[in-house]
Amino acid sequence: MSLFTAIFFPRHREASEVAYERAVGASDDLIRRMRENPKSADAARDMVADIWDHYQNIPFLTSVYETVQEMKVVPLNGTRPR
Repeated sequence: MSLFTAIFFPRHREASEVAYERAVGASDDLIRRMRENPKSADAARDMVADIWDHYQNIPFLTSVYETVQEMKVVPLNGTRPR
């Protein structure tokens, strides 16, 4: 989109687009903080602490929940990831 078009014809953003951008921003921030400030050698504790820090970020928590549910499918089917 050109600058002229963006200024004179602003596009209406859907709520899903806004939520997606917030979730991506939160995950980018989380990854950056984990890389810059490792708290301990225990990755699981660090992840739980970061999830707790974002307990009000519903898109972030939703993506965490969905990822966990997808990872649980592998053991239930009896197959191993490649």
